[in-house]
Amino acid sequence: MRKIILIIFGVLLLGAGIGYLYLYKDHRDVSKEEAAFQLTAETLVLDFQNDAVAANQKYLNQVIEVSGKVSEASDSTILLEPGIFAAFTEPAVAAQPGMQVTVKGRCIGYDELFGEVKLDQCVFK
Repeated sequence: MRKIILIIFGVLLLGAGIGYLYLYKDHRDVSKEEAAFQLTAETLVLDFQNDAVAANQKYLNQVIEVSGKVSEASDSTILLEPGIFAAFTEPAVAAQPGMQVTVKGRCIGYDELFGEVKLDQCVFK
């Protein structure tokens, strides 16, 4: 009986350790990662508009570099023509409408309602 209790306790302790490591693992630093893809804003938007399922499989949760013209800029977000929404971790004061920029960030998907590809954790390249 004592052996069974020790085995159960060991299994629970091991499970708790694995769960802790899974929940509290280091967060991803997109700014230090190498970009998996380098493309223009037009190409990225067309890929999602033509076949969203294939584009999700290709780009979702990948670090990508996107070049395009800024159409709108606020404190920590910019919008690239024709529809790339980029959210920055720090203020994006360097971007002004009409500027040509390249941003690196993690692709988090396509918003069909707004027709925008969403990027987060962005930095200027």
